[in-house]
Amino acid sequence: MPSFDVVSDFDAHQIKVFDLHGKALATIGTQGSHPGQLEKPYHLSAASNGGLYLTDLSSDQVNKFAADGTFLGRWGRTGSGAGEFSNPLGIAAGVEGQCTSRTVTTTSCRHLPLKANTY
Repeated sequence: MPSFDVVSDFDAHQIKVFDLHGKALATIGTQGSHPGQLEKPYHLSAASNGGLYLTDLSSDQVNKFAADGTFLGRWGRTGSGAGEFSNPLGIAAGVEGQCTSRTVTTTSCRHLPLKANTY
C-alpha cells in the first residue's frame, strides 16, 4: 500500500490527500448534510486497511470512507446516550475494525467503543 498524508480541512469541508512530498493527490467530500458530505470535519484516523474514520462536529457523526475515498457510511446523532455525540473531537481506528470516539462536553469526556460497520 502506498504511503500518503491525509488532512481534514475544517473550513473547506473536505479531506485532502497528499503524497509524502506534499503534492495534492485527491480531495474527498463536499459541503452538505447528505451521506458522503461533510459539515465540519475535525479529526480522522486511518485503519490498517487504509479506510478512514472522520468525526464531523456539525452533524455529531462519524463518517467512514474506503481507502479510495468511497463513502461507506456514517453513524451517530446529537445527544448524550449510547451512539450519540456532542462535538466528537477525536477518533482512533483499531486493527480489528473497531474504533473509539472521544466526545468532550463542558462537564465530561467519554469513550464510545463502536463497531466499524455500525451505521
